Amino acid sequence: MAYFPHAFQKMLVAGSFQTTTGIASSALTAGQVGVFSAATNLTVDATLTTTAYQVNPLVYIAQGSYHTVDKLGPFHGGYKESVKSKGINPKYISAYYVTEPSNPVQDIVQIASTPGCAVTCNTTYRLRLDLKGSPALRFLTHNAYFTLDADTGCCDALTPPSNVDPNIVLLGWADRLALYPTVKDFVQGKVWNQVLLSTGLGATATATAANALTVSDRTGITAGDRVVFTPTTATSATGSTIAGNVFTVGTATNTIFSVGQVLTGTGVAAGTVITKLLTLGGGTGSTFTVNISQTVASTTISSVTPVTAYVISSYVAATGSGPVALVAAETIQTPSATAIGNITTTIITPKIYDNINSTTYVPLTGATAPDTVNSFLEIVGAYVDTVFGDCSFAPRDHVELQPIEIYASLTALDPLGNQCLAQCFVPTETQQAIQGRGFGETLIRDLILSKRYQQEPWIQDPRLREVLDYNPFTEITRGNKYVVYNILHSVPRKSNPSGTMDNDQYLVRIVTATRNATFEGIFTNLLDSANNHDVNLVLQP
Repeated sequence: MAYFPHAFQKMLVAGSFQTTTGIASSALTAGQVGVFSAATNLTVDATLTTTAYQVNPLVYIAQGSYHTVDKLGPFHGGYKESVKSKGINPKYISAYYVTEPSNPVQDIVQIASTPGCAVTCNTTYRLRLDLKGSPALRFLTHNAYFTLDADTGCCDALTPPSNVDPNIVLLGWADRLALYPTVKDFVQGKVWNQVLLSTGLGATATATAANALTVSDRTGITAGDRVVFTPTTATSATGSTIAGNVFTVGTATNTIFSVGQVLTGTGVAAGTVITKLLTLGGGTGSTFTVNISQTVASTTISSVTPVTAYVISSYVAATGSGPVALVAAETIQTPSATAIGNITTTIITPKIYDNINSTTYVPLTGATAPDTVNSFLEIVGAYVDTVFGDCSFAPRDHVELQPIEIYASLTALDPLGNQCLAQCFVPTETQQAIQGRGFGETLIRDLILSKRYQQEPWIQDPRLREVLDYNPFTEITRGNKYVVYNILHSVPRKSNPSGTMDNDQYLVRIVTATRNATFEGIFTNLLDSANNHDVNLVLQP
């Protein structure tokens, strides 16, 4: 019989780890995982370093059973028996890695108007959107696509005709996007228009008192406006760390971090971007999620990209005075409830954007006024699938976890069909879609499959599950995310004359809520003392 080079998987769910030396597998409590010596059937000594392999040349991993009763096999070990892996020889471990949980990241595309570009009258501007990914494919059996048309209307009587407010085009696209049935449930579009200064778009302001923006010549600022600015000096904090997908700000002086910023520093992976605010307001001690899972020890982490915040209290437009209180951005498109921190007397050049709609917005007219507009259409990918509860759960249920991917392209047509007009609109992907991982929804299906291989079949009837004490939902919570350890090893065959492969591969997966340093250290010491130096614990990015 031929064996193909795949790995047979075994999944264990660790509610806790047994790291005390000399404990028998029969003493493991429900969900407790330990590393056992095959010679003594007792837990190994976690303190051994240079002699770990010599003392334990063959080990196995065992997990205490979650079953409290056994109606099916009480006389031959049965389901109350601890669950064990194959024997693991550290010399034959070929991969040892851990994946940490991460949230999915939405795709965000901005279609920005070019300030001063001539948006012409009597022209149709077309934005084609292609929405790709599993959500669209399952809904339509093909990728979703739609061409949004926005007409700029008839020309005025001036010679030459006046240019057109670009917001007419952007709002036209946003309105069409919200109405078209095959795409409106996958993406959301909003138009953001920069609030003008009395002297134009460019001016400086002062960020003071840790959470206020002092301005004196802005009009029309309202709660919910978006503020984007680049501090005088680069955003930087000493003693910062990244553990998995969590970035913790160390000591930040006169600066804050924000979503959308690209991070740099010793050991920081290229392209690391902040995707979400978790705690505090962006200053010292704040935590964020980043798009790349990694381990960065305490160091100085910096960013030169702009800060994003939101207005929570209105500046007094009538008198042209008063500070603008700000909150940190939870994501690029939504504010948090926490005031930004750590900014003191920083001179900045802010851009404040107001969310506008076609119902209330009054387009600028005249020969030059439309050329002062600086705005963009922001398109955010969003899709939520139906999820059934535990009682109605079936392993064949499909649960959508992939974020939608957005692709945008532009054309402009005059009445003669000329496509060589100045585009005046530039599409940019400001946030890349990333698939999350560590989902309980995925892992519970893997666990059901693993149980099936050990002759513990999935039971559809919830009453029978109760009778047989079969409830994988107590082991893995579907709405949670988990760390997963992966140990890939092989078991050599002493005699396999009819096979094409002379060893079988096994992948042991240990699912747990948090990482355990002692468990990790046991296998690190076993590998090092077995001279298997090519294999180290790797954090999968």
